[in-house]
Amino acid sequence: MDVGLVIPIVLMAVLIFASYAVMTALPVQLAYDAKLGQKMRVGRYYRVALMAVAPILILSLGIFLVLAAVTFLVGFLTMGIPILKLLVIPAVLWVLAMFSLMVPAVVIERAGLRGLARSASLTKGYRWPVLGTLVLTGICSAILNGVIGFLIGFIGSLISDLVANILVATIYPTSLATFGIAVALTYARLREIKEGVSVDQIAAVFE
Repeated sequence: MDVGLVIPIVLMAVLIFASYAVMTALPVQLAYDAKLGQKMRVGRYYRVALMAVAPILILSLGIFLVLAAVTFLVGFLTMGIPILKLLVIPAVLWVLAMFSLMVPAVVIERAGLRGLARSASLTKGYRWPVLGTLVLTGICSAILNGVIGFLIGFIGSLISDLVANILVATIYPTSLATFGIAVALTYARLREIKEGVSVDQIAAVFE
């Protein structure tokens, strides 16, 4: 493959992951201020989020590699039995639930590259309830995106392409923010259950 084509693809992938890291880290902090009734501090949100970009990028790649390994392993073990290949679905979901609290661990606890281990520890014994919460949040966000996207498409002839693109660009980060808030509150609840740490004690790290 032409190196000239590979570099832009890699750069685009890094940009997408970096955007994901920032847009996930931001609502984690916002959720705590909202929970405690504190005013928004946008500048601080971005500062903390940008500091977390590098470890979130690396750990996101780690999660991707784990998912790839699990998919390959399930496929290998069920070779010749097509119906059993469906086991890859719960296996992947279990891994996602295990590592679902990686971002709050990195952003709030400054866990760095220990974020995956920290998430695995917090979710142990609660992975299916955590997964159910996140799936429900994802479904609600998807429905909302679908409805709004349909409305934008329906009135597309009445607005300019620029306005339509701006609306779409606003909707999807909002959906991601909703998911991030659900993750943040799940993280807080598990720390309260397992470690007796209240939300205000967790949020104190941002002061």
